[in-house]
Amino acid sequence: MAQALEHADIDRETLAGPARDRQAGRKRTTEAQNRQRVASVMEDIDAALVESIPDDTERLGAIDAVLVGADVPATRYKPVDLGALMRDGVPPVEFAPGPLARGLVYASGVTGFTAHPESGKTTIVQRLALDALRAGGHVIYLDFEQGEAETVRRFSALGAVPADLDPARFVYLPFPGPVDWIALGALWDDHPGAMGVFDSTRGILRTLGLDEDRASEVGQFMDPLVEFALTREVPCLLIDHVAKAATDSTGYARGSGDKLAAVQAQWFVKRVRPFSETEAGEVELHRWKARSGGLPRVHRLGIGDGEGRLPITRLDADLSAEGKIDTAIIKFLRDHDESASLAVVEKGIEGRADTIRDRVKALAQDESRPVIAVPAGQFTRYAYDADLDHEPTAPLAF
Repeated sequence: MAQALEHADIDRETLAGPARDRQAGRKRTTEAQNRQRVASVMEDIDAALVESIPDDTERLGAIDAVLVGADVPATRYKPVDLGALMRDGVPPVEFAPGPLARGLVYASGVTGFTAHPESGKTTIVQRLALDALRAGGHVIYLDFEQGEAETVRRFSALGAVPADLDPARFVYLPFPGPVDWIALGALWDDHPGAMGVFDSTRGILRTLGLDEDRASEVGQFMDPLVEFALTREVPCLLIDHVAKAATDSTGYARGSGDKLAAVQAQWFVKRVRPFSETEAGEVELHRWKARSGGLPRVHRLGIGDGEGRLPITRLDADLSAEGKIDTAIIKFLRDHDESASLAVVEKGIEGRADTIRDRVKALAQDESRPVIAVPAGQFTRYAYDADLDHEPTAPLAF
């Protein structure tokens, strides 16, 4: 048997490698990935030994003997010192990049968007992806429903230009087939920190041959997805559908309740007034789940300008810390008779100077906000533009 193993160019380290990787518990390898990797390696080993050891029982015995001889340590539980974490300071609730994501999408974990057809869930998710790209981030988009033509049409209506969808930062995968966590892990290794978009649960479960009404089967996708997002500390957006009779108070998407149990946040998108490229409308996002807190009960959004585009604007004031600074900056520039330098704005706004500078620049780069950059020789000044002012005027009522 030893000669057969040597002839197949397989040593004990090759056989023991997957088990040692599993024991190491590397942060970016989920248990689902481990199982797939070990199974793949074992299949390769078995295939390599077929010619030398044709008898199935003898061949499996040889593999088992080598694994036992490799002295792989047993798996151990790994307790975490919560007291130390508390002493170091509980991490604050953080949100994904972009103005729309604040108070809507956690920076790490799975955020679900569920709704009836034509309610705006995909439009909102694509705007969140576009915001992440414009903030300098990366996006990996798994499309199981729309296809290339519809996806690019919607991105165009949202105001995207070809540079926004640069494949170096935007990885678009139409109808990718069953989810392969090893392959996805490799993609995220190439695009660390990328926002993930999964459209939609229905399509994903069908490609995996899973029944969305069975919790045990839904968990075979949801559990690895949540673990993947949390261990890699990335936001993943999951689009889902609801039953025909569902309302904003139903609390659950279509199928097993295990979908809601798994995610970190869940929103029900309610269409208040229809919208399209030819008519402006309104939607409400009702919070169904907020595992880490920090999410308002309702977001009201305007969608569409009736002139061929689908801009998304908040109809309620953004009461997050950054939102309050944005409001103060816009008010300061509106009350200022002329354009102002960053130094002047910093002095006129309460808060950290570096935060104010970053927010002024971010507002000027956002075509939907009423702050514009004004070149002034070697420097840049900033001014208020009334034509772009679609800011909400009333605070959100809880």
